[in-house]
Amino acid sequence: MNRRFPRIVLPRICRPGGRARALAMLLWLAASTGPLLAQPATTAPDTPPELTDAQKQELAFFSKTLKDNSVPDARRKEAAALLLGKNWPRADDILLDILATPDPAGPGARLAVLDSLASTTLGSEDQRSYDRFVDPLLGLLGDGDESVRKAVARSLVIFRVRPAVLDRLRVLMLSPDTPAARRRTAVLAFAQMPPTSTSIDPLIRLLDDKDADLRSSALAALNQLVPIGLGNDVAAWKDFWANNSHKSPILWVNARLQYLTQESHQLRQLNAQIEKRLVESLSQLYQATPEPQQPDRVLAFLGDPLPAVRALALQLIDRMIGQGDKVPDALKKPAMDRLADDSPRVRAAAADVAPYLGDASALGEVTRQLGKESDPAARMMLVRALGRLRAPESVGLLISLLTKDDDRAVAGEAASALGLIAAKGRLDAAAVDPIAAALIARCKALQPTESDLREAVISAMADVGDPRFDPFLMAALADESASIRLAAARGLGNTAADAAARAKAAEALVQRLAAENDRGVRLAIIGSLGRMGPDRRRLDAIYLRTNTTNEPDESVRKRAWDVLIALVKASDKATELVWVRQLAASKDPAAPARLVDLLTAMEARSREEDWPAADRLAVLEQLADLLVAAGRSADAATRYDEIYHDLTVAKDARADVVGEKLFKALLGSDQAAKAIELWKARGGDGQAQALADDMTAYLDARLAGDDADPAAVMKLIDQIRAAVPQAQADPLAAKLKELAAKADRVAAQRLAVQVGKDLDLVVGQDAAVAAAARKRLAAMGASAVPALLDELEKAIASKDAAARARELAVVSLLGAPPVAASATDYDPAAPPDRKKQLLADYRKRWQDSLKSTGG
Repeated sequence: MNRRFPRIVLPRICRPGGRARALAMLLWLAASTGPLLAQPATTAPDTPPELTDAQKQELAFFSKTLKDNSVPDARRKEAAALLLGKNWPRADDILLDILATPDPAGPGARLAVLDSLASTTLGSEDQRSYDRFVDPLLGLLGDGDESVRKAVARSLVIFRVRPAVLDRLRVLMLSPDTPAARRRTAVLAFAQMPPTSTSIDPLIRLLDDKDADLRSSALAALNQLVPIGLGNDVAAWKDFWANNSHKSPILWVNARLQYLTQESHQLRQLNAQIEKRLVESLSQLYQATPEPQQPDRVLAFLGDPLPAVRALALQLIDRMIGQGDKVPDALKKPAMDRLADDSPRVRAAAADVAPYLGDASALGEVTRQLGKESDPAARMMLVRALGRLRAPESVGLLISLLTKDDDRAVAGEAASALGLIAAKGRLDAAAVDPIAAALIARCKALQPTESDLREAVISAMADVGDPRFDPFLMAALADESASIRLAAARGLGNTAADAAARAKAAEALVQRLAAENDRGVRLAIIGSLGRMGPDRRRLDAIYLRTNTTNEPDESVRKRAWDVLIALVKASDKATELVWVRQLAASKDPAAPARLVDLLTAMEARSREEDWPAADRLAVLEQLADLLVAAGRSADAATRYDEIYHDLTVAKDARADVVGEKLFKALLGSDQAAKAIELWKARGGDGQAQALADDMTAYLDARLAGDDADPAAVMKLIDQIRAAVPQAQADPLAAKLKELAAKADRVAAQRLAVQVGKDLDLVVGQDAAVAAAARKRLAAMGASAVPALLDELEKAIASKDAAARARELAVVSLLGAPPVAASATDYDPAAPPDRKKQLLADYRKRWQDSLKSTGG
């Protein structure tokens, strides 16, 4: 295998700053990799031959602490570090004695010394050599305790600036005569060295060692030193080394920095994933906690060492606020305290909820934290909190942030906060003046690239609604950003300008509406035009947006209709009548329903303002006609009845026309009895035939379909016969008789269907259900006989064995007059022809009984 690996090229020193950076790297390299610039090591002068009593006591105390297995590991490590720091031969003697003497109770003392050594930073210029520790450390490479071996490996790394020590370690590691455990520990030490030829070359050589475990250790060390994804591919590592062994120390430093940067990025991603899973788990734990204990859970989260968990606690409080729940008092102060949290993320989250905690100290706490906050995101949230608090006391600070702060995002939040505080009607004119001046000044100073800040300023102007903003808002209608145009459109409907200025602003909105391609902006423009009051130019512009030809978006069309009708309702009577005619002539399917809305309002207005009778009745009749078309006949009948009464009293000829409309509306709303009364009241006028036709058509319709009600039709027929004058009833007699016969047929059909269903139940398996069905059939009495005879005929003709049970059930039910005398001699075992003769006899007897009773 022959792989080529890219060579790392040394950056050109002639680049700007290159020489200084190169010199700095050379100096660092000298301190970390060996004798390139190093001077011969020197040792510190010996300490005084005799120690004072206090010094002896100090050494004795440290020695006792180190050797006492009941002392916590952290304190033992501190004692070892203090002894190392003394640089006294007698202090070193104590440490060396611990390293040389295994403790049966455990390696705690040795590990404390080794960890302290590993924490030491040893540079080429250090006066202390630690030479006395080299042999003991090398001797411990093969210690029987794995934790000691690992600690030795970490300790030996401090000698990376001592070539002689590294040479000895390299020889031990490469020598096949060295015990395997010692060689593997040496590999661990090399794995923690900086990646240079000195540390990588011996590991590459170990890839050919006979010891498989040692080869695996070498591969692991190489992957740790040079994390380039070669894994356990020995050939790839050798190929890599063939192409990179010539690198200078500086290039190895650069390569290591690249490796570490990549590794750091991967670790950050991993930490983010772990943090996300932790937060999700804790959130689920909160949801599973009984509601009374949930505040305690949040309080615990607020005090957690991890910023992500503290942020979760504040999110849970925010959720309480969003759901309209009361934040428990026990959580308010701890949440406010997070404004000064160590984590910027937590401070920002605290600022997000602070305005809603109902804490009187919130304004002061937010203001104080803002004065010392350096994190951009947290500053933004603190400024936003001031706006949400809506405290006029913070106006001065916010104006300063808007006009002087270099952070555009903070300035934008300040503008938004001012808009909330000075929202239209909240402050008097004097308090608004400095805010308006600040917003105008910042608007004038905006640069073309400051689109986000421009949006914030224009939105704040829209909220405040000061007439001085009109020129800026009208100019913003042409901005490239739809968000800015939307804010401008909203603002122009919010400024309380005089009539001339309002007309000018409205004209700008009308023109923009015709050209606007953003749905949200069109909605805002229509809303603003609606707030400016009725005007023919505005009404026409809005009306254009009710039609699909001009407006593709359904929500915009609906908004246009709502605003149009509201404006027309608010206009004078003449304007209303104009729009009634215009909407009546419209082909738009939505127009009739909107016209009903308008006419309903006009009906109420006509009564309040006591319109002339002709105008009022015209509105009522047009409204009633539309209600009938909309399927609201009952509502229409109420209006027609009023009109009919007034016209009748006035002896107006239109009473006949409206009377017919009322008659149809009554029938259309199933108020047939009232319709008959109206028919009776009209006497023998010339419209009797038209009313009769309407009534018979209505009755005929009542006998059609699954919801036919023959009994109700027969009742109405009787009412007509009794109520309608004879002069009108005679021409109806034949039609009424025909309808009555049809009603009988429908009733018989419905009865037959019911008899068939009940017979199914009678012969069914459920005894209780069968008994109930038999009882219902018996209650039908003689009316059920024709259907039962039909069922008997079908059973006789059927060859199905199940039909026999049905046959017997019918015969038992027919055992009542007038069939009883014949039904009792019915023989289920008789031939079919005999049964048919009996059935014919039954039918004849039934017909005879009807004739005798006049049925």
